[in-house]
Amino acid sequence: MKHLAKSLFTILVFGTYTASLKAETPQLNYLRHCQGCHGDAGQGSVRNSVPELEKAITKFLVYPEGREYLVQVADISQSPIADQELADLLNWMIKSFGTKEIQRKFVPYNATEISEPRLNRPANTRELRQKLTVKSIHSAVSD
Repeated sequence: MKHLAKSLFTILVFGTYTASLKAETPQLNYLRHCQGCHGDAGQGSVRNSVPELEKAITKFLVYPEGREYLVQVADISQSPIADQELADLLNWMIKSFGTKEIQRKFVPYNATEISEPRLNRPANTRELRQKLTVKSIHSAVSD
């Protein structure tokens, strides 16, 4: 009986520990899935056509399709994290790298909002990014 109780206790402790490893903090997910391209401070890389996060977040979150686009960025949409973790990651990124104005207006992502655009990613997200960039430039000129 003692051996069975000890085994069950070990399984319970190990199972709880491994379950806690599955859900990572947004900061750790940023390190794993975003920092390689965007850098530790969200600075991006002009040489590699990786946008600075503050500028990207600011120009894309103005439009509903831009909000959806942020979910569809390749390394984000294809990352091996759950929809809620992705929502938490994007929310953290916006709080960390977005402008004060964007942060004030921002409605946080949730897991339900993440799943559909993540699964239905456009074939050419670079083209979509260019269209959204042009749209934001024209909008800024007309304001």
